[in-house]
Order: sequence, then C-alpha cells, then structure tokens
Amino acid sequence: MTLTPEQIALRRTGITATDAAAILGVHPHRRPIDVWLDKRGESACEESPRMRWGTLLEPVVLQDWCHRHEAWAVPGSSLGTWVGDGDQAWMVATPDAVVVVDRSPGAVRAGPARLLEIKTHSAYARAGADYGTEDGDLPAYVEAQVRWQMAAAVVAPSPLPAASLTGDLSLDVAHVCALIDGLPVDVTIERDAAIEDEMRRRCKEWYERHHPLAGGEAPDPDGSEAYDGWLRGRPATQPPRPATAGERELVTEIRRLSAAATSLEQRIALARQRLALSIGEAHGIQIGVRANGKPEIVHYGPRKGSPAWKAIAEQLAEVVWATPADHLPAVIEAHRAPTTRVLRVGGTREAP
Repeated sequence: MTLTPEQIALRRTGITATDAAAILGVHPHRRPIDVWLDKRGESACEESPRMRWGTLLEPVVLQDWCHRHEAWAVPGSSLGTWVGDGDQAWMVATPDAVVVVDRSPGAVRAGPARLLEIKTHSAYARAGADYGTEDGDLPAYVEAQVRWQMAAAVVAPSPLPAASLTGDLSLDVAHVCALIDGLPVDVTIERDAAIEDEMRRRCKEWYERHHPLAGGEAPDPDGSEAYDGWLRGRPATQPPRPATAGERELVTEIRRLSAAATSLEQRIALARQRLALSIGEAHGIQIGVRANGKPEIVHYGPRKGSPAWKAIAEQLAEVVWATPADHLPAVIEAHRAPTTRVLRVGGTREAP
C-alpha cells in the first residue's frame, strides 16, 4: 500500500507494526537504530524494486484472497492509519485490509471483520522465512506485525469506516496471505492477549526512552552494521579530551577481545593446516555417520579457480568482433586462476 505524506508523518509520531518488529529484535532488515532515525526524519531508506512490486501486487493478492474465500474486503487505502486513543496515541498501525469471510445469509458485507496482512516474497521465503501451512506458522517479524495491528485496533477509537462494513471488527483471529513465487500461502493467527501486553510494555518503554516526542536518546548499541553506519556519520568537532573511567574500561576490553580473537584465528589456522597435512592426497576423511545414516565427510578436494573477469573483458574489448563465439570459453579458461584444494570443516570453505 502506498502511504500518503500525511500518513508517513502520522506514523512517525508513534510506534507502527513494522517498528514493533524491529524494536523486539525479530525484523530481518531493520534494527532499533533504524526506527530511531526514521522517527527523527533522518532515514535514507528508498523504495526498492521489490518493495515497489510488492505494493503493485497487493490489490491483486487481496482480490484473489477474497475470491478464494468468498469474502468482502476494505483495502488499506480506505482504512487509513489507526492511532490509539488518549494515552495510547503512541500505538499506530496501517493495516493492509480488513475482510469479512462469514457473511450472514442475504446480507451484504455483514458478519465479523478481521485483519488481513499481505506479503509478497521470492521462492526462497518458504524455506528461509518459516512460512508453512499450519495455523500460526509464520516468520517472527510477520507475526509481530499482525499482533501489533490487533493490539492497535483495540485502542483505536474507530478503526473501521462506518459505511464500509455492517459488522464489528473481530480480533479473535487475523489472516495472512503471502504470495510466494507467484502462489498464495494462507495462514491464520489467533489472538494472544498476553503476547500483546508484553509487546506493548516493551515498545512503550522504548517509546518513552527513545522517541523524539518523549525521551529522544539514541538506542543502545546492538552490534549491527546499521548502528555502525550511524556512528560513522556523526561529526567530530572537538579536540581529544581526557577519557572517562568507563571509556578506559571499554578500551581495555576491546584490546583484550581483539587479542583473544587474533589468537583464536591463529589457533584455527594452525589446526586446519595440521588436518590438511594429515589428510594428504585423499579427497577427504569420514569422521562419523549422520543421523540419516549417511557418512559425515570432511572434504579436502579441488576447487576450480575463479576467472579474472577484468583481464577477460580487456581482451574481449579488442577482439570481440573478430572472435567467434566458440572461442570465448578458451579466452575465459586462459584467464582462470589455478585450481586449488579447499578444506571444508563444518560447512566452512576457507583454504588452509
């Protein structure tokens, strides 16, 4: 769903479903520092082609879901952004759609209305993002988003347009439809008030401490690249100053850990060299039997060298019009690095 500038501004005043997943540490791409920067208007996130296609496909997925379930729907563009009432105004949600599946005989758009969350994914999502066919079998960040929308609907004064549905919004369950590699996967999630209360508690603590409209302080370091990026972008305008006791302790800790990491890397390299030397000319060794009955092998076999694509491109730039296509493989092989052996221990691929 495409958000209007007014919706974007409104969402920045509180905690949204996407924010909640990041604050709780279950979002695959966002961290609390990303939420904080977005609330300050400093986020540089741009719409990717995948995000744009997800937005374009959302109405199609919604139409198909309604067709398959014989349901009515109110799209998110008609629902707007939900904001909690009173002291819950920091809870914000922008649902994809509300649907009515159980229609009363002879009635139009009657019956309990329920939330529908729409996702679009590549073919890798089912294996890598925990989508399944059982009820509630969802990636953690999607579950967090849906539960936050259910919680926000409770505190929103009027979540449904008066003329859209004749029934009330029911929050006993919510629906999720994920379009994975062109095919829909439907999942139903039951409401859990205890989980909602815990999410609300943790997100409220974050809001009161970090949101610009409340505490405003930066989130705690989390070791992420996003946090590193924010730190690198901070200006240095003052000369060096005396260190505090806490800073001296951190310097000591960093030096200690760095030395330990260097020592560990050296020990790993030494052990790998000893193992490779012991294996000798064999392609590997069997160290046991897996649970499925197959042998567990530590491989020490050849790996073909990578082509030097820059050198290939320079040569082809001169002769591409005169070189037949069947000569190209020979050009590539002439610029390929030598074949080397690679020791694979526990899934690693580093050469000894």
